[in-house]
Amino acid sequence: MATASPAPLRIRGVIECELCNDTGFRQLANDADRVVVRCECVHRERARHLVDAANIPHRYRAATLQNFDHSGPRAGLAFAHLWARRFVESYPVEGERGALLVGSCGTGKTHLAIGIVKELMAKGVAGCFCDYSWLLQELLQEIRREGGSEMEILRPLLEVAVLILDDIGAMRPSAWVLDTVTMLLNERYSRGLTTLLTANYRDKLATSQGNPELTLQERVGERVVSRLREMCRFVPMDGPDYRMNFAA
Repeated sequence: MATASPAPLRIRGVIECELCNDTGFRQLANDADRVVVRCECVHRERARHLVDAANIPHRYRAATLQNFDHSGPRAGLAFAHLWARRFVESYPVEGERGALLVGSCGTGKTHLAIGIVKELMAKGVAGCFCDYSWLLQELLQEIRREGGSEMEILRPLLEVAVLILDDIGAMRPSAWVLDTVTMLLNERYSRGLTTLLTANYRDKLATSQGNPELTLQERVGERVVSRLREMCRFVPMDGPDYRMNFAA
């Protein structure tokens, strides 16, 4: 997992925030009772630290809800973008502990999930990005390592307020690893924590008969998909592969 970058150096004698003179507190304007509140710069600094600690891949560091493209041929993604905005605005959503963003490659599932988490981190909510294939590989290494404990890997994922589990189903797990992933999802659900997942594979209930494509059940099992149905809203993301725009 990535480590947080160091805080920027302050220049002695230079005031960085004119609202609070770098005290972290400011008085409400025209308030006879002299009510003092936390300054906006404190919230911005906390959000910056949360982003640095969130393990967001470098290629997605600039991804936001604002720059998510749902125009032209990608207009079919407007619903997913609208849902994402409403989810952020109403967070924490009662009874809805996450979402599974489902669609073909290149439709922007990871971008949208990271955009959601960044908006929540701006509100002071901690988030973390985890690649599903990386998680499986780390768990397998712990199995093979003498004295290894999968809890060293899982603990931060069990505790963070919002977790992105990206590209679920990308690898076929062993039965033991699948049980561990199920435990992770169950525990987060029971704690009332939010989990955002992305997948290229669809729930078999959403596929037409005779469709030859692999289903999510074939990649992660019916038990995991059943839990996802209970804890997540399934958000379809259908559109052209934006990566094709950069193909030679």
